[in-house]
Amino acid sequence: MLNQTGGKSSVNKSADRFELFRESVAKNTKFNLETELYTLKINNDDTDFIKANKSINDFFLQIHGKITNNIDSNDKIFMYINHPSLDMPITIPFMDKEDFTPDLISYSFIKVCQSKRMLKVDEELELKIQKAKIPKGSGAMDEYIDIKKSIITIKNKDNFCCIRAFFLGKAIADAHKRIDNLSRENNREIESLTKSATLELGIENKPCGISEICKLEGYFRDYQVTVYNDE
Repeated sequence: MLNQTGGKSSVNKSADRFELFRESVAKNTKFNLETELYTLKINNDDTDFIKANKSINDFFLQIHGKITNNIDSNDKIFMYINHPSLDMPITIPFMDKEDFTPDLISYSFIKVCQSKRMLKVDEELELKIQKAKIPKGSGAMDEYIDIKKSIITIKNKDNFCCIRAFFLGKAIADAHKRIDNLSRENNREIESLTKSATLELGIENKPCGISEICKLEGYFRDYQVTVYNDE
């Protein structure tokens, strides 16, 4: 489902050197994706973006703070920068919050500007920013479990419930004869398999996310995995 909100509004000014307008915000709830569209107008006597370098650096520093202020450390950020003089947009692919730095944005932009010296500041710069919310691990889907009585709840006191669920799912797929026994808390067979897998894959005792699930998919390479998000 796609929800679009808001119209054009001025969201930032910096000593009258630039103005940032937010054109629109769209949220795709199916993919936990938020897209913001901005335009930038430079207000000074410089003729091109190379000469307006100070304004651009300040702008990217401020837009970086605005983008990263309300997102979690494991979420992903994508940026698209376009200008009428560019043959194709500048894109910064989806990456972690810690890797998405003001210096990276400035470098990506200035590098293109140096090869395109006719990028005039009197033409607006367009920015598209996408923030992908990555599902977090841990927790129980209590409401869903109440409806679907066939779901087996993993009971544990650490953060390896996802790994135990993988092994229990494999046992079900393999038609293991003692599923009820395997699903009990502190089952020796499941605990031994879980310990071996965490050591081999280097998985820490913390809520499992997408990266841990990818490791487990490789570990269980002959099985198809479906993960449900309760959000």
